Amino acid sequence: MRVKRSIVPYRAGTLQPRGISVEISLWNRGEERADDNGSSGEGGKDWRIDIYRKLECIGGKTKRFIQAWKQIGKGEFLNTGFYLRFKDQNSQQRLEENKMIIPFRGTQEEMKAYQEMLKEELEEGIVIPIQQDQVKWWNHTFLIKKPNGTWRKILDASKLNKEIEKLHFKMHGLEDVQYLANQMDYATSLDLKSAFHHITVSPNSISYLAFNFNSNNYTYKAMSFGTKHSPIFFAETIKSIIRQIRIHSEIKILNDCKDILLIHQNKQIFKIQTIGIMRTLEQFGWTISAEKCEIELKQIITFLGWIWNQQEMNIRMSEERQLKMIHALKDWCNAIYKNKGVKIGQVATLIGRLNFLRPRIKEASLYLMELDKANTQALKTKTWDEIMIVNRTLNKELKW
Repeated sequence: MRVKRSIVPYRAGTLQPRGISVEISLWNRGEERADDNGSSGEGGKDWRIDIYRKLECIGGKTKRFIQAWKQIGKGEFLNTGFYLRFKDQNSQQRLEENKMIIPFRGTQEEMKAYQEMLKEELEEGIVIPIQQDQVKWWNHTFLIKKPNGTWRKILDASKLNKEIEKLHFKMHGLEDVQYLANQMDYATSLDLKSAFHHITVSPNSISYLAFNFNSNNYTYKAMSFGTKHSPIFFAETIKSIIRQIRIHSEIKILNDCKDILLIHQNKQIFKIQTIGIMRTLEQFGWTISAEKCEIELKQIITFLGWIWNQQEMNIRMSEERQLKMIHALKDWCNAIYKNKGVKIGQVATLIGRLNFLRPRIKEASLYLMELDKANTQALKTKTWDEIMIVNRTLNKELKW
């Protein structure tokens, strides 16, 4: 494969249409292929047609664009894929001694929904079947219903995570947006579809990401959301592309995991460079979720769940979200007062919702310390899907 860099000079900060100067010249070379499987023997055929057909599968998609990653020095990193870093030399032995099949349990509706989602993941190359004797750890798996009524498939890797090394990193937040943005700036937001699943899992780690459904064993071939290192690995992967975009454009860019915010004051330059940035992301194998993007240049935009007004330089929560949060708080206060059992995962969701208020209420995190402590304590002996009783005294944590 011949890979060459564009020699087109940098012009007024405009990102060139080919993105980050990656150009693969194989249009008429029958002796070479775009993938790593050898030659096609079909001289003169446009190889891109075959490649684009293969790109329908999201699982590990970025690896199929390895030549682009090599140009920015990330080829080996991406080729290795996501892998688990155990906390000590006995971690794997402890997992081996305690592993047991944890079958999926749910209602008939949940079983049907899970089966459909699993089928889609198999077709996308995200999940693969695995023989029982190859499994090194089974993880609990279940469904939770999203606000819009659809289901989200969860891999509960909480017990596996206890044997994983602790790593810390800082995600970009609202404070970073406030620092970057100036009054009257225009903004757009991009959303990477199933971003984590675009990254492959190292062969040595695949057998630890297994789960059981309908008496069959499956495992994640593409990176899942459940393990504690997944967000860190994704952040490291996307960071190199964000850095290149900053070099080749004038646009201010910020990402919070898979959500990307673009900011600029010049409408014409912004429009051209936004298109270039989208092409660049696709060129490295990412899939852009068109329905979740806000491509039109605006001075009022939604990002990280907040409505940003660049004309008045303020942020606010949508009325719909305010009403949902108030309703959720009332339900939780009633449940705690009546000593009703609640799922640990639901408590974590509530804490996340309330932490969302930090930009407007600086003391929010302080009020939630006891609730978070109770949640952490429960997780020491239980999984996310099990029941915990929240002490009535913690009701005050929800009434500030």
